[in-house]
Amino acid sequence: MQGIEFDPVGSYRSVIHRFDPRTTFPGNVQLVDPEQQQEAVRQNDPGPTGHQGKDVSTAVEAGFSAGFLRLSEVAFDKNHRYAAMSFSFVCGGLCGHGSTVVFEKKNGKWYELKRACSVWVS
Repeated sequence: MQGIEFDPVGSYRSVIHRFDPRTTFPGNVQLVDPEQQQEAVRQNDPGPTGHQGKDVSTAVEAGFSAGFLRLSEVAFDKNHRYAAMSFSFVCGGLCGHGSTVVFEKKNGKWYELKRACSVWVS
């Protein structure tokens, strides 16, 4: 994030947001218990599952279905012109991807910058 000045790392507090279980989200998004979902990911990992007689597409579909999306807090630069957040989607030991996404505010709207930060694929 060269050229963008964020507040020092130690100045942010770690915050965990707790949603009411009755909160609804669009599409197939559900709030889950992180520990229980990590176990579901482990049990549906496409790698080992694929070696248990399942065809690749069935194993990958089961892995994706149990996948676990994590979103970070959004961090802003001092002038609130830039924002950054990280995400990861894990669906097995060798199944997932993540990145840090950077946005810039122009004319009152946020646009994703074409900067590659901490991109990973497994």
